Amino acid sequence: MKSLLKNSVAVLTILSILPFSQAAVHAEQKHSEPISTSQVDVQTKKLSIEKEGRLSAAERAFVGKVKSKKGVHRQGDLYVVSRGEMPTSGYGMKVVGTQQGWEMLTVYVELTNPVPEDITMPAVHTPYLIVRASLPSYTTMVFVDATTDKVLFR
Repeated sequence: MKSLLKNSVAVLTILSILPFSQAAVHAEQKHSEPISTSQVDVQTKKLSIEKEGRLSAAERAFVGKVKSKKGVHRQGDLYVVSRGEMPTSGYGMKVVGTQQGWEMLTVYVELTNPVPEDITMPAVHTPYLIVRASLPSYTTMVFVDATTDKVLFR
């Protein structure tokens, strides 16, 4: 009986640690290769990088309204992540990884700036991303700078 109890405790301990070890594996992979497809599999959830042309008219109107404002803007399952208006071309952003935590999905974004040698156009440029994520109501999504690991646009 004592042996059975000891084995049961060991199994329960392992089962309680398993979700955290999977999160650690995702943490190690978060800065691997840039996302090359439009779909990112986040365990059982889907995250997609959307193109404006594929959105509904209402969604396009929302994007048009918020894309020039720096920050993370949300309408339902659609997120617009914008750097705001930049003085020249050469600024950009791309999703380079994700990490699924207990109740949070972290999306890692790489911000790019023009280097002094680059030829840039002196016109207002608005770099932004459109992301769609169908998440359970208890899950939050956070966008983080992939270089600094700091939350974007606080």
